[in-house]
Amino acid sequence: MERGQQPDAFTVSVELPPLADLPNAAWAWSAGIQPRDRIRYAAQYALWISDPVSDGARLRFVIAGLAEPALLTPLLAANDRDEWIRLVGAEAQPAQGAVRLRPTINAAWRSMFETLLTSGQLEERTDGTWARGQHFRAVGLQADSADAQRTAFVIRSVRNMNVGGLTAAVEPEDNVIWARFGSGRSG
Repeated sequence: MERGQQPDAFTVSVELPPLADLPNAAWAWSAGIQPRDRIRYAAQYALWISDPVSDGARLRFVIAGLAEPALLTPLLAANDRDEWIRLVGAEAQPAQGAVRLRPTINAAWRSMFETLLTSGQLEERTDGTWARGQHFRAVGLQADSADAQRTAFVIRSVRNMNVGGLTAAVEPEDNVIWARFGSGRSG
């Protein structure tokens, strides 16, 4: 972003190719990417691609669904669910019983968001919605990458979901997803 440019002043458009044309596991996370890094990548891409006006209330879940694909799977419509599992791979397979974030994900989640907030890349608004912060940087992000495609798919899918339903789908132990880090309140 150029000096003086407002973070909400640019919009990145990511066109999804026909999903049937993508190979199996096209959106799988590389085994070498640790949970903290997954959440950072997910947050950066979600902040970059999302519409700051309409997506702010859903960004927490978008990021969680990207970092922990099985969290999103049971909430998808059948055709999207099948494609999600095929394109993401085994990590998108729903676990038996409740799908929960792993403790390592919870710790990484809190640390990453505190870092994004204090660095000015993420802004948490008083209503709890999120937007690109004034110091957001899109350096290294690529609109034609698997990361961008995966993010665009999740944003599109989550836009069609009720935010209240998303909140109810997350176990109370995983409420770090809904924590309001900037205000010190839980949502």
